Amino acid sequence: MKFKGILGGVVAMVLAVSPTLAGAEGIGIVIDGEEFVAKNALGEVVEPFIEDGSTFLPVRALGEAVGKEVSFDAENYAVYIGEEPSEDAVWEKAALKINDRIFYESDIDAYGVSAANTYYYAMIESAVTMAEETFSKEEIEAKRDEYVAQFAEGYDGDEEKAASSVGLTVTAIERLYYYNSCIDLLMDAIEIPEEKYDEYVTVKHILTYSEDEVEEIYAALKEGADFDDLIEKYNQDPGQTRDSSYTFTTGVMVEEFEKAAFELEEGEYTEEAVESAYGYHIIKRLPLDRDAADEELESEKFEILELMLTEAMLSSTVTEVEYSGEDYGEVDGIVISKEALKELDETGSYYEEAFYYYSYMMAAYEACVNEGYFSELEIASVQPVEESLAAKLNALAAFSELVSEKLTAGEIDIDELDAAIAEAQKTRESKIYSDVRAYVDGELIVPTDVSANYVAPKNVDGTVYLPVRAIAEALGMSVEWDNEARSVVIEK
Repeated sequence: MKFKGILGGVVAMVLAVSPTLAGAEGIGIVIDGEEFVAKNALGEVVEPFIEDGSTFLPVRALGEAVGKEVSFDAENYAVYIGEEPSEDAVWEKAALKINDRIFYESDIDAYGVSAANTYYYAMIESAVTMAEETFSKEEIEAKRDEYVAQFAEGYDGDEEKAASSVGLTVTAIERLYYYNSCIDLLMDAIEIPEEKYDEYVTVKHILTYSEDEVEEIYAALKEGADFDDLIEKYNQDPGQTRDSSYTFTTGVMVEEFEKAAFELEEGEYTEEAVESAYGYHIIKRLPLDRDAADEELESEKFEILELMLTEAMLSSTVTEVEYSGEDYGEVDGIVISKEALKELDETGSYYEEAFYYYSYMMAAYEACVNEGYFSELEIASVQPVEESLAAKLNALAAFSELVSEKLTAGEIDIDELDAAIAEAQKTRESKIYSDVRAYVDGELIVPTDVSANYVAPKNVDGTVYLPVRAIAEALGMSVEWDNEARSVVIEK
């Protein structure tokens, strides 16, 4: 237990009670021409409100207005509208929204590319959109299922075990292979221009280091010897066998070898050995191995695909998503913001760790007072003179210094203090807020405003609110704002 390390930073911490979200008086809701009165789960009328230009409506009221069952998952702090998501999908956290497609933190981690590299994910989004417009859902999912099955082969076909082996859920694995399948289908559909094949040759060669062997090889060829038999007898290149060949374009082989290969006609071999830094080559040109050329042309295909996607990518709307609601949790009724925890946790690493530091400090103060470790004068010196958050912080800072002094002087037994703090911790009423996430028919939605900026759902006095445009569009409805009537007009 390091009181100075844990408590010394308290002075820098600023706790902030979250601002009250005021209802926007006079805002009406009209659904299909009928005035709509929103109510919460208790049947109480709840008011919409406007914040930063976005109008928020209660999720439950709007969902039920269109016949969707609405439920709240307290454990995962998520609201479900209609069909619920799969169990592992609930754990997925969004990182980027590009156009209407969501990329999750697990996608970012699996590809090993930063979320900041939006070009990469815009490329995937454009490819998937194009594939979905070109191929049927069944075709894409069939290819995805092949990949997933291959992935799970090493785990006796157990997809869950295979996914957990790489730290992902089955949902994440299926999504990643769906992306890959879309790109593969597009790549397969691209036809390479015929003139591109003219840039490739397929050859075999016999490599020898001996001028005498060169003479023997040419003598044998003139007598009608089989080129492949001579490869087996003389060749010193371990990459060349009687059953293999080289297919390549310019800029791959050494200059002397490349020049000679491209000058040959099919079926011909070099009249003289070609000397390079590797030795002497007797080269024979074969008919082009188109399969091998296709493999080499994969990069060409990708360049063609990239050009096809560029225009769509340039018009992409990218939204960076960070579920970072202002409030993180509370201890004994005191709401603690994430900004406050950033102040406390100087490393900026873990909100949760900083949050529990504060809870621990409160328990430590209570334990020291209850166990009589402080005199009345000392208690008075560390008590806040007013019930403000700043005063509490100053008092805890003074308290940490006092405890450190007493520990150093041996006036407090560290083990007894540990036990007293552990007992006091049991009475603390602490809870961490997770950010509310919203799902419509099993799919996570990322609510945005008209400028495509992420807008976090709000939990206000037990009622979850979402920007009306985001939830209405997710439910397949259109939304308009009637400024004259100050009403949100929704059409099913």
